[in-house]
Amino acid sequence: MKQPIIGQKVNDEAIDSLIDALEGIADADAVFYVGYPVAATVDAPITVPALLISEKFGLVCFDVVPSAKGGEIPELKQKQRAIVLALKAKLLQHPDLAADEDLAFKVNIVTYALGTDHDAKLILTRIVDANNLAEALANCAPFLPKYLPALNAAIERVANIRPKSKRSIAQTPASKGSILKQIENQIANLDSWQKAAAIETPDGPQRIRGLAGSGKTIVLALKAAYLHGERPEWKIGVTFHTRALKQQLKALIRRFYFDDYREDPDESTLLVMHR
Repeated sequence: MKQPIIGQKVNDEAIDSLIDALEGIADADAVFYVGYPVAATVDAPITVPALLISEKFGLVCFDVVPSAKGGEIPELKQKQRAIVLALKAKLLQHPDLAADEDLAFKVNIVTYALGTDHDAKLILTRIVDANNLAEALANCAPFLPKYLPALNAAIERVANIRPKSKRSIAQTPASKGSILKQIENQIANLDSWQKAAAIETPDGPQRIRGLAGSGKTIVLALKAAYLHGERPEWKIGVTFHTRALKQQLKALIRRFYFDDYREDPDESTLLVMHR
């Protein structure tokens, strides 16, 4: 598994235990997010406690709890259902991930508990601790590899800024149109460093450096939108030296935030200011 991308943890000890358990189970190229993504619902946005994107196990979202008992199964299953429905609704906005009437693959759900009372019914509903995690993941449904680039782009939200043209007429693999379509799909994915910079919040200053066109503005907009949603009480200032960036940054932040929360950011606490 690649280096986990750590956002806001719902339960530090249980999350750390889950990461340790996955290290020996997940495939080397699997991507693991903590506290990400956010999916809007009618009642309130849901932050997925943890998410695994793995060619071996598929798309697996995790609910993470300190403990689980057999008598708590109805409540735990209800939380599983809420997470799955919210994430499905988010992904169904991307035609590249849809089949005729649903997603082209299954959204798997596992509840990970730091400890359980070893009730056999828990395992049947994929409510497990470290001892039974491998069994639960083995029963998850993977997706076809062709969906991986579009899935990564949807989760990273960079799919929102891709060119609107789908180049549907590009049929010949070697044609210029097909090659350009492949390049556009690749651009829509962040690399591991960009993902971490956008989602993780270190204890102290964070410097993001890169050449012109390397994605610094996108990362900054993603980070501002994510922090504003997870910490609405914070007063966040986004500042820059190039005046022409102001409208671009405001538009990107609004787009990324709206995708998660279905409302505009609060401009009284998220300030975009030219220096």
